[in-house]
Amino acid sequence: MKGVIMAGGEGTRLRPLTVNRPKPMVPFCNKPLVEHVIELLKVHGVKNIVITLHYLPESVMSYFGGGREFDVEIQYCMEERPLGTAGGVKNAEKYLDEAFVVISGDVFTNINLAEMLDFHKKKGSLLTIALRRALDPTQFGIALLDGDQRVVRYLEKPSWDEVFSDLINMGIYIIEPEILQYIPEREDYDFSKNLFPKLLESKVPIYGWIADEYYWSDIGNHVQYMKTHRDALDGKAGLKLNKVYRSIGRGVWIGRNVEIEPPVLIGDYARIRRGAKIGAYSIIGNNTIIEPGVRIENSIIWDHTYVGYGARISGAIAASKVKIGNKSAVCEGAVVGDEVVLGEGSVIKPNIKIWPSKIIDPFTTVSSNLKWGIRWYKSLFEPWGITGLVNIEITPELATRIGLAIGSWLEADSEVVIGRDTFVSSRMIKRAIISGLIATGVRVYNIPVCPLPVLTHYVKTRGLDAGIVVTTPILDPQSVRIKIFDSSGMEINNTVRKKINDLFFKEEYRRVLADRLGTIMYPTGYVEAYLQDLLKHVNVSEVSSSKLKAVLDCGNAAGSIVAPALLEALGVEAIVINSRAETNLRPRPIPVMVKNINIVSQIVRAVGADVGFVLDADADRVVIIDENGRPLEGDVAVAFLAIEILKRKGPGKVVVPISASYIIDSVVERACGKVVRAGLGSRSVVETILREGAVFGGDDRGAFVYPDFHPGFDGLMTMAKVVEIIAEEKKGLSEIVKNIPEPYMVKKRIAFPLMYRGLLMRKLHEELREREIDTIDGIKIVEGDGWVFIHPVANEPIIEIVAEAPSIETAEILVKQLMRLIEDIRKELKISSIVLE
Repeated sequence: MKGVIMAGGEGTRLRPLTVNRPKPMVPFCNKPLVEHVIELLKVHGVKNIVITLHYLPESVMSYFGGGREFDVEIQYCMEERPLGTAGGVKNAEKYLDEAFVVISGDVFTNINLAEMLDFHKKKGSLLTIALRRALDPTQFGIALLDGDQRVVRYLEKPSWDEVFSDLINMGIYIIEPEILQYIPEREDYDFSKNLFPKLLESKVPIYGWIADEYYWSDIGNHVQYMKTHRDALDGKAGLKLNKVYRSIGRGVWIGRNVEIEPPVLIGDYARIRRGAKIGAYSIIGNNTIIEPGVRIENSIIWDHTYVGYGARISGAIAASKVKIGNKSAVCEGAVVGDEVVLGEGSVIKPNIKIWPSKIIDPFTTVSSNLKWGIRWYKSLFEPWGITGLVNIEITPELATRIGLAIGSWLEADSEVVIGRDTFVSSRMIKRAIISGLIATGVRVYNIPVCPLPVLTHYVKTRGLDAGIVVTTPILDPQSVRIKIFDSSGMEINNTVRKKINDLFFKEEYRRVLADRLGTIMYPTGYVEAYLQDLLKHVNVSEVSSSKLKAVLDCGNAAGSIVAPALLEALGVEAIVINSRAETNLRPRPIPVMVKNINIVSQIVRAVGADVGFVLDADADRVVIIDENGRPLEGDVAVAFLAIEILKRKGPGKVVVPISASYIIDSVVERACGKVVRAGLGSRSVVETILREGAVFGGDDRGAFVYPDFHPGFDGLMTMAKVVEIIAEEKKGLSEIVKNIPEPYMVKKRIAFPLMYRGLLMRKLHEELREREIDTIDGIKIVEGDGWVFIHPVANEPIIEIVAEAPSIETAEILVKQLMRLIEDIRKELKISSIVLE
């Protein structure tokens, strides 16, 4: 078997160590990483090796030459531009005429390649992936296997709500030459993002070999670099140090002329476990516990502090009752206050100060001082955008950095529109974001108050590169939410979110000089242009001649500047409340919105109106109220609009989330339509609508999409469509929807640790795979006339369960059955879960 080592990476996350050398040439235990990889291949009889190169190739070539000194034969393949993992291997095709192993030049492992090759041959596999289980699979590609270990599903770097397995890709493959025909020549082509999905779609046999018993480390950052050194010195990877170094005690290896020097001070009743290292000029307080693998140097640790396994503290101060999680790193000059909790794998960057009683999420990097709020999150993004408490979690300073990250994602001289709702908190944060954007050379179109549908329509029709809206979530009016849209007017996808997230936390911003700063423009006419386009999609003459009456609640939010004008243009008599678009008003919380829905219902009945509407703060969602003052239930509203649009457009597809009621399917089928299920979240729904060529889509939270108008949720267009339907049907809304049954659904939420989520989802899949299931955004099990759906909530340690059945009792039974299965898994894992609601 031949070997291919991918050694072209720049290693940006290891900088400054990789400024003058490629990542595979970074020393590991005083030898380049790639030299350890060559030794591994040689141990297993692989001596004919191809190394793919791009960044600083002479560093590798001058060190290894033709390979004679290392008892191997080495060929080199240069990439003038990065070709991706698979593209780089394709570039070496002329050397690959038999089965070959592909391995990254920046991993450290003792994997048994002979066993992997034997598995590959026995399975008749054309491509075998080395896999292992991981508690946090979100940083890797994940695979789902069937009973024969054949890969049936693969996803690269999922978010927590996309996790379906804890088996991660180790970046080691055995490949037959036939596979190379699936890789295009001289294109940027990736194994995980491009090749694997293509092979699965083409039914090519791919297998997964599970290598849990072997050591493996993907050295992607400084923390992992330090950890892998510790593991090697602890003897976990079989690294033979006695050929070069001498031992002065168990687990202590030193070179020539080495001295171990005090001073250190250890307090009363402190417990320092075997394997911990306390370096010079360190002070450990009374009753402090230091676990194995900890490295502390030139640091002060106060009383009653706990330092977890593998943590590293260098030149820092930790106050009393601090909990420093396993494998965390507290860097030079950092100060951590009393009773702070640092989650596992967290990194406190140099000179950062954390005030007392803060919580740092696991695997999070803290890159700015944390004084206000109680938490620092691993990711900027939640499912609905970037959300946090105003002036506590999202401050003007943080918002400026968010603007820098967004601007750095875009090209210089890109054009971005930014709008907001009516509230002063949104205005403050918007202005800070604008500062960050223009600092990166981005041109900004600043719209004062703008409903979300108007903004996304403006992005698409003006051909802008992106759109941003700052708004207030109704679930928490003390917070602010930032949403970002791409050039099509759709919410950015997960790939872009991860890019912005990385730019933010790594602080890799593009900063331009004064003569290249972006400019700010103040457009006009955007509301008129939106209304003009919208009215082209409505039977205005029929609505106007029907003399309808509507009650409208704008919530004193952005819809106030458009919705009344829309009803007037349609010839609808409108009784409008809460339409003051003034920044001194406070956002309304959920209880107030519920109260306002009741008020609108009462007004509808009192004045004999045909319909009532309650808009949310963005005007992208709307509650519809019939002439009897009864709000339409979420899935009933979806079914009603779907039927009526199919009537007018003819047979077509309707897109709903996977958690939507099956009642929608039955009524849509009767209207000669077909329901297509999408993942959760607006982006998934809209992408599916466009991909399937659907005529309509929506969810049970009052969000509906009309793709022939623009690709986004639009409460204003929904208002227009509802009055159009009432006018054309010439009957009351209650009469139109009376034959649509309401669903029987039960929902539960369970607290479940993030780190075990992948393991839970894999075990659930293994238990349930013999039954009829769907794995879009979770696991959905069909049981007769009912179904139950389990879905992990993004960025939160919460699992949601939703069930629907012909009766509420049956739905509750379905939920209880799944909860019992989760409970069995919880007991097996010996972890806790809590039913929240």
